Amino acid sequence: MHYLSLAGRTIFVCFALSTSAAVAVPIPIVNSGFETATLPITWGDALGNNVFSGNGTLAGWTPVGPTDNTVYGGALQITLFGGYPDWTNTWWSGQNIGYLQPFGSTTPFWLEQTVAATLQSDTVYDLSLLVGRRLFDWGGPNFVYDVQLLAGSTVLASGNQLNLAVDSAGVHTLSYDSGSANPLAGQALSIRLMATTNEVFFDDVSLNAQATPEPGAVGMVLAGLGTLAYRMRRRQLQAS
Repeated sequence: MHYLSLAGRTIFVCFALSTSAAVAVPIPIVNSGFETATLPITWGDALGNNVFSGNGTLAGWTPVGPTDNTVYGGALQITLFGGYPDWTNTWWSGQNIGYLQPFGSTTPFWLEQTVAATLQSDTVYDLSLLVGRRLFDWGGPNFVYDVQLLAGSTVLASGNQLNLAVDSAGVHTLSYDSGSANPLAGQALSIRLMATTNEVFFDDVSLNAQATPEPGAVGMVLAGLGTLAYRMRRRQLQAS
């Protein structure tokens, strides 16, 4: 019984190692907190820019949308009270937050960043960021935005699950499992932060990748250990 018990424990340990050895690896995002920006515009007690019209700069992020001042977006340096935007509690970190703000346009527009990583098969990608809605919101009663993860020009996953009330914020998460032999493997990964009818504010964008074990590899390990346990048990019986 000692040999069988030892083999059983060995199988359990190896299985646990094969399924838990992978760890989440952060994928670098340039200017994930929107802190690196030039802010030439003053709104109330807030400093900001509009990178869609070329008024100011925002490192790492590319604006995609109208350039005729029907949309605004980029970075804001804000205080809590009396300015634009306005919250009663701090939900962001650092001095700046990212923002998107429509002024008459109903065309989706966004900030986009292509990261220094490509899509890999057998990998789970987790995107996370803070999303905020200010006290004096320019949009209607509904809160409309979108966050997307792309490989090349293909949207892998998207979501807008936070239906925030005014003067609030939340953590937006998005996950994508690439599976085995993904046809888009090798394509550059990109992040899109999108708006249509509402002001949307962002901070602390992060993207992690975690490799997943291939089912065939786990099966081969278990099959081999099972054979070992059988042989050890048979040897024990022959010796008794």
